[in-house]
Order: sequence, then structure tokens, then C-alpha cells
Amino acid sequence: MAVPQGLQPSVKMYVAALTLAGAGCAWWAAQEPVALPGGIFALTLALAFLTALRTVRIPALRSSFTASDAFVFFTLAAGGTLAALLAALASLAGATLREARATHPARLLFNASALAVSTAMAGAAFRGLGAAAGGPLEELLVPLMLAVAVFFLVNTAAVAGVVALRSGTPWARTWLGHFGWTVTSFASAFALAVALVAAASAGWFWLAVLGLPPAALFAAAYERRAAQLRAQPEAAAQETP
Repeated sequence: MAVPQGLQPSVKMYVAALTLAGAGCAWWAAQEPVALPGGIFALTLALAFLTALRTVRIPALRSSFTASDAFVFFTLAAGGTLAALLAALASLAGATLREARATHPARLLFNASALAVSTAMAGAAFRGLGAAAGGPLEELLVPLMLAVAVFFLVNTAAVAGVVALRSGTPWARTWLGHFGWTVTSFASAFALAVALVAAASAGWFWLAVLGLPPAALFAAAYERRAAQLRAQPEAAAQETP
């Protein structure tokens, strides 16, 4: 969400408050050590960055899916809140690079702060149900589901807040119109995160990662085909006398 100069005072105050909250949440998350082994954690950060470079559009669901959120949720369940926050920031770096244009520093700060608050709140919900990072899947499933729901609500609510202030539109209408449908993307990321947790619990994490390149090729092929299908009505309309 861009936060350019010249905004009304209410927006500036909102962004400043979120930035302070993000700094506090980042400090809180840093109190929890990373529970993942170094090699798996480094690979997860790299995958969070790389998968954020591309999204897959799902027209039937009005949604765009990126696997990077799944690695954020996986690191929360397997490595803790700090691990998840670092994965979220790696994902943000990839998404910023994907846009292929200069990003205003204020926008980066806003997005990073929103991620810090969202991840910390998700981590608090996860731990609030008594879950411990790296535990058995059956003990993590419900806490992780709650954590994903909290992350989704907090993150989209934060962005909807600044959009509503800038546009003068009621917050609820802004959230429903712009962000409510993105629940499908988060649900997909949750399902993939559960699969990664199961693979890690069984000692198959590295084997599961080997399946990502074929999946990426499939996603790229799907996106190309979807683009071709979207282009057909436009081409037909241009040829109609």
C-alpha cells in the first residue's frame, strides 16, 4: 500500500501509529528463539523470497495465490514467531522486487510494520492455545489455523484502514470490497503450510522441497494458459466489425 507525501494528517498519524506498533511487535517477536535447524531455516527464507516473485491468478476465485505465505505460516509452526517474521520480511523483499518499479520508502516501512504486527498477533494466538513451535502436527493444526486467521484479519484490516482514510470510504466497505475475497489465498497457503509441517515432522522436508520446481513449472503453465483464455474475448471483440 503506497503511502506518498502530502497525505492528510489522519493518514500520517495512522501510519506513524502502525510503525510504532510494528517496532514493538518486532521486539516482542525477537524474544522467541528460532526453533528450526539452520539449514532448513535458511532454505525457507530463500523460498519465501523466491516464491514471492511470482503470483498465480485464479480467475474463478478472483484471487492471486503466492506460495510465500505458506512458508511464513510453516516457519511460525516449526520455528516460532521470530522465524515467521523474518520469512514474512523475505517475502516482502521478493514482492517488492516483483513490482519492477521504484518503491517509496514509506510504503516499505508501512508494509513491514503491517507484517510485524500481523505476525506477532498470529504468534500470540498460536502460543495462546498452548502450541509450541516444532511440536507434533496434531497439536499444531488448530493453533496454526487460528494463527492464519488472525494474520489474515490483522494484515488486511491494517491495509484497509489506510485505504479507507485516504478514500473517505467506510472501513467495513473497504475491507469487504478489496480484501474479503483474499481469504481463498490465505486458505491455500494454510493448506500448503500444513503439508510442509507434515513433511518436516516426518523428516521429508527436503524431499518435499524438491517437488517445488515441478509445481512452479505447472503454475507458470497455468498462468500462461489463463492469460491466453483471457485474451481470446478481447481479440474477438477487436475483430468484430
